[in-house]
Amino acid sequence: MAGAGKSSVGEKLALDLNKNFIDSDKIIEDESGKTLQGLLIELGTEEFKKVERKTIQSIKLENTVLATGGSAVLSEEAMHYLRDNSKVIYLEVSFEDVSRRVSGFNKRGFIKDSDQTVEEAFLFRKGLYQQYSDYVVSNDGSITACLDKIKSLF
Repeated sequence: MAGAGKSSVGEKLALDLNKNFIDSDKIIEDESGKTLQGLLIELGTEEFKKVERKTIQSIKLENTVLATGGSAVLSEEAMHYLRDNSKVIYLEVSFEDVSRRVSGFNKRGFIKDSDQTVEEAFLFRKGLYQQYSDYVVSNDGSITACLDKIKSLF
């Protein structure tokens, strides 16, 4: 989910483990020359999800920590690719923390149904994050505490 700490935690984890760090959202923005929100507006939800899926499936995951976009979980194909080629860690945060960390979901390339609130989208995604994850790690404290939890898994 946006605001879960995927990039912040992922960058530090990769550094600690001497691995490469990749942020799939950054790849999409760099390759398109647009922000995620701009690309979402231009392409629409379904085409944006295809771009995200293809980007994720193109990433070589060996020796890599990958931070996916929060909507990657909406693609069964992308999640199967990740599950088949890596360990998937769901950084669990409360809706209250996400709301505090993220201002302006409508400017972040956040995919949700038009009749859904952000909280409803959060709750829907939470089930998918749990379904596809190998590990669930709470990220409700410091980045260091979250990193320690992740490193204890391996």
